Parts: sequence; structure tokens; C-alpha cells
Amino acid sequence: MLRTRPILSIGRCQEHWSRLLFSAQEKTAFFSPAPATLAAQQRPLYKKYKVPSGCLASIALALLAFIIYLFYSFSYSPVEIKKNLSNVDWLPESASQISFIKRSGFGWVHIYKCKILENDFLKFASSNEWQITSATDVYVEFASELNAENEELKIISDAYVFENKKNNNGGIHVIYDKKNKILYYSNSHR
Repeated sequence: MLRTRPILSIGRCQEHWSRLLFSAQEKTAFFSPAPATLAAQQRPLYKKYKVPSGCLASIALALLAFIIYLFYSFSYSPVEIKKNLSNVDWLPESASQISFIKRSGFGWVHIYKCKILENDFLKFASSNEWQITSATDVYVEFASELNAENEELKIISDAYVFENKKNNNGGIHVIYDKKNKILYYSNSHR
């Protein structure tokens, strides 16, 4: 004997559809936020997450100190400028007519120019571990910063050169003019 499934009566169909509809309403009600949850979502962050007031004061104080530090670093950089000195303790004794600019702080730079004999320069370069090379027609970019005597921009026809250039164009730049026996030096962070 073949068994067939009983046909649903109209009453049972209505009951089935009402159960499906009711479960769909329950699901949407379940996924929609309750009124208390909506109110919590609309609260400001300082009420939503409780942070101790001492912690906020510490953060504000640290931020203020950092802003003052940045302002001081960028605005105040003492500059020391000297011209035509007979000697300084950081150059060989044979160096003369020394002019230099030193600026400390953010954007520090140390530039100098002096007369020095070639042999003394070579010893000085060796003691600083500068690997110098000979070059021709070298442009001295930083010579104008030292010249108050309206000296023209320098292009040196025969020179010794050392360069340890950084990615930001800072670093050490050394040029020695063989003909005039003048050393040009620049060291900067930029």
C-alpha cells in the first residue's frame, strides 16, 4: 500500500503561515536595538567610557608640555657666528683665518672655512676618517653663508672632496681648495 502525505487543510495552512510570519517578526525585533541600547549609543564618549579625571589631567599636561617643547625647538636656536679667528680648539694649530657658524637645537648646523696647509689638511682628514677624492670644478654651496665680504659664489677648479650625504641632504660635506689652501666644511642634520 502506498502512503501519501496528508494534504494540509486550510486551517493548518493558516497556522503554518502565521507561525512563519511571527518568527520573522521576532527575528527583526531581536536584531533591532532596544531603546536603552539606542540611548547608550547616542551618549558622548566621555559618558560612555568612564575615564578617571586624574588620567585626563595627566594627558592634558603631557600634551601641553609636548607643544611647548615643539615651540621651543622650532623657534629658539642659538646661533654662534665668528669671523677671522686665529685658532680654535677643534681645528689643527696651523689653521688660520677661521670663520664659522654654529646653530644648535632643531635644524643644527656647523659650517666653517679656514686657511690650512695641504699636508695639515690631509692629516686632519685622515684623523677624521674622511675618505677624500680629487675633483675638478666643485661648487661650494655653503660658501655664501660665511661670506660677508660680498665674495662671489665659489667654483673650485682643483679640490679634495669628501661627502657623507644623508637622505634629507644633511650630513658632512668637505671641500679643500688646493690652489688657495682653503678648507670648507659643513655638517648639518638637513
